Amino acid sequence: MTSPIPVLSIATRTSASGPVIEAVGQLDYDTAPQVRAAISSTLAAVPAPSSVDLDLAGLTFCDSSGLTALIQARNEAARAGTSLRLFAASENITALLELTGAQALFPPAA
Repeated sequence: MTSPIPVLSIATRTSASGPVIEAVGQLDYDTAPQVRAAISSTLAAVPAPSSVDLDLAGLTFCDSSGLTALIQARNEAARAGTSLRLFAASENITALLELTGAQALFPPAA
């Protein structure tokens, strides 16, 4: 039996404004834990960053589980005193955020 091909890759980098987590692929039930783990790991830094940018330019799909993971990550960041900001979301992802009202939870990235 072969291993399934990963449909989401996560990379973390540092920019002038702080950490950036880049998600490329599909954010769904199977891959949502990867995003949550990347954000939790970034928030574990001491001191916690004042903001974390989530680069969604390469995100091609997001279902309700993915949206839930983003909201849970946002809540975890807020508890740490960190702002989780989304940027470069595709039209489809932006439409999902607007349709559900979730865009109000995420300040725009600078």
